[in-house]
Amino acid sequence: MKKINEELNYMKYLFGYQKGVVISEQVTPKSDTPIQPQAQGTPASEPTQGDDGCVSFKETGTFGEGNADTDNAHLTKLIGDIIAKFPNGGNVTSMKIIGGASNAVGGVATAYDLDNNYTESPSPETTPRGPKYQKNIGYATNRANTAKQPILDGLKNANITVSVEPTVEAKVINTGGKNDTTNAGAMNPGQIVIVEVIVCPTQGGGGRDEITTVTTTVPTVLLEECFEGSEITIYYNGKGHYCDHAVYDIVANGIKLKRRDFQGQLQDYASLNNVGRQGAINLDNGINIPSKEDTDKCADGICGRSNTFILDKITNESFFNEDVLQKYQGTLVVTAACVNKGQGKYDNVSDCHTDVGMIKFNIKKMGVVQDLEQKSTPNMFNAPVEIGRIDACKGYKQQSK
Repeated sequence: MKKINEELNYMKYLFGYQKGVVISEQVTPKSDTPIQPQAQGTPASEPTQGDDGCVSFKETGTFGEGNADTDNAHLTKLIGDIIAKFPNGGNVTSMKIIGGASNAVGGVATAYDLDNNYTESPSPETTPRGPKYQKNIGYATNRANTAKQPILDGLKNANITVSVEPTVEAKVINTGGKNDTTNAGAMNPGQIVIVEVIVCPTQGGGGRDEITTVTTTVPTVLLEECFEGSEITIYYNGKGHYCDHAVYDIVANGIKLKRRDFQGQLQDYASLNNVGRQGAINLDNGINIPSKEDTDKCADGICGRSNTFILDKITNESFFNEDVLQKYQGTLVVTAACVNKGQGKYDNVSDCHTDVGMIKFNIKKMGVVQDLEQKSTPNMFNAPVEIGRIDACKGYKQQSK
């Protein structure tokens, strides 16, 4: 019990706890009290334990009105709940951090992704996902990323190992086209962070109900064989995109990838730039492919662009580091971040052109091709977003059992 109390006290100060003031009164300067969801279906829930001894945790945090900073009391509660279940340490096998934003900008309603009870219910297709919606996606992404590091630090100090890369998602929430408010009868807030974590016992470390089964580990040589020659392609073949503001860092399993451009030169980014002369001057160096709207607004009249990152030991040797392969055990997790390499912002609300690139996986040794057409590249500078996750080496895992 003493250890749990010590860890909780540490976490309180890590998240900005003020001595002598109860947590419920320690909120952002723009709101007298935290906004609490009032409708049913809110994301806060009690930890649930499965037959394998792993425990699922789900917690939500709210924000003050406007663009206030976080109220970290919910993060303190999350870590406290995990410590209570795993006082001797544990291992995080899954973590999702969802940043939210209300569907309003400047008094104007925008499209949304979740209903007011935080379940998937996107707005009608007739509601455009325009610049104001994208601005809210940027706010939501920043909220999720702001929460990420304190959570990881808190888990580390609680002797909880994180063996996976957290998934970060951004969602706009239907708040009736209005900003969050503390008024009586108001809708659930949109400026939230939802954290979903699964923690499993470590062998000999225990949780409340310790299990001692040993997880099957795929040998490094099989993981190398599985991934060798696989391709991750970031491409554009649609219509409505003709600009030079679409450059992205692509990271797979924590490793920044490289690819060959249309001249065979090695580049450490994906470029969907497509206006004017191709070349280094405007970073327009993807491979030309046909699009649904090839016009003279694009270089050589061709608007489509493709960037293929090949997983091999020549181009992306670091990906095959044994520690990296063993950490992800055949799962491929890809994130993208809009980056500024001198081209500046696309406009006042978006750093990169919105909803441009699509993602395709080709795990050649497994014969698996997955085209994630529902995904698109992010549009805020230096805010990584997960754009794809696939159990790439499932067959090799079965061989190891």
